[in-house]
Amino acid sequence: MDAIKLLNVSKKYTLIQGFSSLIKTLLFQKRQKILALNKITFSVKKGETVGIIGENGSGKSTLLKVIAGITKQDKGEILVDGRVGSLIELGAGFHPDMTGEENIYLNAALLGYTKEEIGERYNQIVDFADIGNYIGQPVKTYSSGMVVRLGFAVAIHLDPDILLIDEVFSVGDEHFQRKSIAKISEFQKKDKTLVLVSHNLFLVKELCKKVYLLNKGRIVKSGEAVDVINHYLHHYVLDEKATFRKRGKSKKILIKKIEFIGDTKRKKLKFKINEPLDIIVTYENREGNLPSSFGISITDKNGLNLYGFSTDPIQTSKGKGRVKFYISSLPPIEGKLYFSFGIADMVRTIRYDSIENQEIEVKGEPTFYKGIVNFNCRYEHKRL
Repeated sequence: MDAIKLLNVSKKYTLIQGFSSLIKTLLFQKRQKILALNKITFSVKKGETVGIIGENGSGKSTLLKVIAGITKQDKGEILVDGRVGSLIELGAGFHPDMTGEENIYLNAALLGYTKEEIGERYNQIVDFADIGNYIGQPVKTYSSGMVVRLGFAVAIHLDPDILLIDEVFSVGDEHFQRKSIAKISEFQKKDKTLVLVSHNLFLVKELCKKVYLLNKGRIVKSGEAVDVINHYLHHYVLDEKATFRKRGKSKKILIKKIEFIGDTKRKKLKFKINEPLDIIVTYENREGNLPSSFGISITDKNGLNLYGFSTDPIQTSKGKGRVKFYISSLPPIEGKLYFSFGIADMVRTIRYDSIENQEIEVKGEPTFYKGIVNFNCRYEHKRL
């Protein structure tokens, strides 16, 4: 049974460039419109967790807004079966002049809860939000992180049937992110429905079985998370010049360079079966003392997961360093292999940075293989 169903949903927005042109635009000129959603049709089954990905401006947030009823579609039909909780815009649904406590009761009332019902959940919400005495202060005095923590705490503890989340994990600190992911796991185990919009592809891959890719207001691909994410990376994100471009100015640890080294001890991207492979991941720690785990995963051209490996927690400190992965002999698999790299906290919950689908080519005489391949990988860490 479907919890959410959209049939040919479209939404247009009017573009107005600056206040000075507002009157001219309204009175004299034709209004310029953009099609944020263009005949969107899809469904989400009850108990399903679905991811929405795409570039900025592709229509992801607008899609969540029309599902939540925050924005009205221009055309099409939307069917939602169940009580909806949403965390879509920072502070959306909060009155800035009201206190955190008052906003909790207001949001609950808008969702149909009685004062007694929210009273039973109030302490859990406040404890989860962890904003201390600010709960009695106007929301306009809150930091962006405090607003997100309170908004997420309200949304998840009101126990909705359907939860809509837009990039909430990009704002909160690590402790909050860890609690939130754990709470979402509890939410999923209760057979609830979740729709997640995020640029964190690692998180989408971990939480969602099905993913929709949006581009210019249209669904351009849907299916298994790995397949859709790989398609997005190859066709919309990665190219030789853009792989490391404009990435993560706010990241605590950033992957700076990835090098593939063969038996010639030189960098290259073409290898032979049975040839040794060294992979050097150079990183920059911008924060300070951070126990970190470095991981790789390897897939074939069909998206089959061949191998995964992660280090034990490595004590990294501020500055540059490198992790060198050793593969003693490439297995008898001819064709292209795709390597993804990630740096996470010591419990592998919060992803500091990641680079997806770096490609190498392997040639030689292949033999039949089945299932998971053991690449016999080891590693060493060195401060630079």
